[in-house]
Amino acid sequence: MNLVIIGAGGHGAVCAEAAEAAGHRVLGFVDDVQREGTVLGHPIFAGFDAVPSEVEAYFVAIGQGEARARHVAALRAQGRRVVTLVHPSALVSPSAKLEEGVFVGPFALVHTRAHVAEGAIVNSGAIVEHDARVGRFALLASGIVVGPGESVPDFEVRRPAAWQQ
Repeated sequence: MNLVIIGAGGHGAVCAEAAEAAGHRVLGFVDDVQREGTVLGHPIFAGFDAVPSEVEAYFVAIGQGEARARHVAALRAQGRRVVTLVHPSALVSPSAKLEEGVFVGPFALVHTRAHVAEGAIVNSGAIVEHDARVGRFALLASGIVVGPGESVPDFEVRRPAAWQQ
């Protein structure tokens, strides 16, 4: 699938590599701040008018949940398709549910009957245990564990305690 990534920062680069590892073709990036240059050899387009016509879908790769939600809503309002990205090294149970716009990073685990809601990020090595729920546009940083049956609220950010200092 031909993708354009929204967000040309660090998370955008991570998502581009995950997309390519999953067999997608990254055409480039659109970013609110960076309007030129490249990321991992892919161009940053100066807005949607500059996006190549062969684009099939978009992925919003912005860490801040409210900004991610705004971009997803804007893309939908324009009739553009938003996809979910799962790195091939991640493990997602067949009974788990991933909604549209979710990112599951390298070596992450989404277990039995877990539910990851729209636009949420499950970063590298994070674990969502059985029957857990990750809310809309929430972010689980690398290494975070969501316990069995636990619920993460919409837009919540969970980071390791060491990162809080």
